[in-house]
Amino acid sequence: MAFDWLRRDIHLHVRLHPGGVLLAVSYAVAFWAARNVSVDQLYLPAGLRVAALLLCPARYWVYLIAGEYAFFALARYPLIPQYGLAWVVVASASLMPAVAGIVHTHRRWMASSNDTWLLSVALLAAIVVTALNQGLAYLLMPTQHVAVSWEGAARYAVGDYLGILLIAPLVVMWRRRRMAAESMRGWTLAAVVSLVVIGVNLMVLLRMDSTGLPGSHDPAVFTAQQILAATGTVLLLLGATTSHYYHRFRQNEWLGRRAIAMTRTTLVAGEQDRRERAWYLRNVGDDIDRSLQKIADTLAAKGQDGLALELQRLHAAQSGALRVQANLVYPVEIESAGLYVALRAGAIADAWAQTDRVLPAHLMGDPCDLSLDLQLAAFRSMADVVAVLLTAEKGSLRLRARTIQRGGQQGIVVIAGLLDPHRTLAPGTVELSRQALGARALAYQGNVQCRGNRIRLVLRETRGCQAERHASAPGTPALPRSNVSFF
Repeated sequence: MAFDWLRRDIHLHVRLHPGGVLLAVSYAVAFWAARNVSVDQLYLPAGLRVAALLLCPARYWVYLIAGEYAFFALARYPLIPQYGLAWVVVASASLMPAVAGIVHTHRRWMASSNDTWLLSVALLAAIVVTALNQGLAYLLMPTQHVAVSWEGAARYAVGDYLGILLIAPLVVMWRRRRMAAESMRGWTLAAVVSLVVIGVNLMVLLRMDSTGLPGSHDPAVFTAQQILAATGTVLLLLGATTSHYYHRFRQNEWLGRRAIAMTRTTLVAGEQDRRERAWYLRNVGDDIDRSLQKIADTLAAKGQDGLALELQRLHAAQSGALRVQANLVYPVEIESAGLYVALRAGAIADAWAQTDRVLPAHLMGDPCDLSLDLQLAAFRSMADVVAVLLTAEKGSLRLRARTIQRGGQQGIVVIAGLLDPHRTLAPGTVELSRQALGARALAYQGNVQCRGNRIRLVLRETRGCQAERHASAPGTPALPRSNVSFF
């Protein structure tokens, strides 16, 4: 009630969260315990300060600031007559907000997979805290100007830096605990090694007078600790960099696998769509056949035999052309007899023969061991590469294919090229070929090579994929497939 005027006139609203109060008290106790076992050249509270800021959300930082200030207020209250009230108040309230500002400025960097930000936070926190301690002591404690020196500043900075490197890496590993174990190996290895190196400093504490007061310093060990600080920095930098690039490698690998899966899915969906269209064309052709046959029978019954024969002749030519186009859209015989039968007895063989430039294909192996999807990919690839060569090059063409089996993989090798061995493919032909065949080569773990007068395509898959079939669409039943090879 006594402060109602303050809330009413200044609109001051203060809400204390019980968890935040407990956090402030716990941090103050931990800070006190860490300070009592620390020395100037290995100052554990500096690491505890950064670790607390990394672990707690920003909305709880005010409780951490209050906890540290409460500890300093209790610890430095007896020093007011000696050093002055201004130093006790200002020096106690400035350290934690300064380090919190440093951590806050690194928040975007911290969100990335590159953990080198920790070294930046440690270095800046050590420099800023040391500068504040020494600067405020010089400004607010006129009687202690002699105690402020570059040697003391270096000692305090190294001590804070080592304290941060001793505790903060553990917090970073805790923050990354949900990351895949493989991606943490580089970081964890370097962090553990660096902690072992810095842990040598803890052995110093057992042999030094750790009063927690200024002056706890061993000059004989300080030089070695500077070397250890540099060694720990290099190891942490190595671990963070290794983890960062390994994470990028795994991410790129995952994106590559996803791209391959999406490309294959697109190709399979395209073949399924072509199959449905071919089936629809055949149904339309059958309906036209029945209708024209009825008309021809009607004309013949009325004595118009000549007109009926002419209608049947025209109907046979048009019906054949329609079925050829349907076969070019989707070679149905590939499902029952395999790739090689579709290439030699299908509509595409007649289309190539009509150009008078494509020699009969030389086919080796048994394509029936391959999955239907891979056979269709090889069929489309052969059709595309021949189309490119017919359009962009002159002279006769030769087409060869053979199946391969190596280890746990199987596939097919397609070679298409010019019959003249002294000619080479034009750069435009090479580029068109890579564009036409690249997607299927990516989807089926293959590659495209253009050398001299020929184009070589390899498509692969894991063995046992021959049982994989397209899901038949309604009204488009799959034809029974024979396992007999005709070649």
